[in-house]
Amino acid sequence: TSTPPVDNDCDGVFDEEDLDGGDLLITEIHANPTGGATKEWFEIRNTTGNAIQMQNMRLEDDDGESYIIPDLIEVAAGAYAVLCRNATEALTQGVVCANVSSWNGYSLSNSTDEINIVAPCTDEVAPCTLGGDLDLDTVDYDGSWNFTNQGVSMGFDPDATQNESVNN
Repeated sequence: TSTPPVDNDCDGVFDEEDLDGGDLLITEIHANPTGGATKEWFEIRNTTGNAIQMQNMRLEDDDGESYIIPDLIEVAAGAYAVLCRNATEALTQGVVCANVSSWNGYSLSNSTDEINIVAPCTDEVAPCTLGGDLDLDTVDYDGSWNFTNQGVSMGFDPDATQNESVNN
């Protein structure tokens, strides 16, 4: 992203033409926390030189689970943020979450699942199609990734520009 995100269309959120796939990158996943599923979280990194507002973006997986982010979460340029299933529960493990609202209707499987971060397209401006979605990042994981033991998170290489492989 080369120019600061703005709201030219006055829809109350970012303009999609200022975003592209990979602008938010999932960097760590904690799908099987000690103490139960309400302590799940994952970390993202803003790979751009500008802040990204996540309100109204969606978390979803291939099984139809979906959650629209209602919180005003701004991820500063080059910064990291942690999104938690339940911020209060995650804090008991020392995890500080960017979100306040709990994920309803969305959870992380302990062995095989996907995390998709999706921005809704409200404009007919590249890379968006009106009424479509802009996929910012997706991670598909399964048991071969060796992080599904309870209490263990999986982190990706912080210098990687993709997270599609167990090797990153």
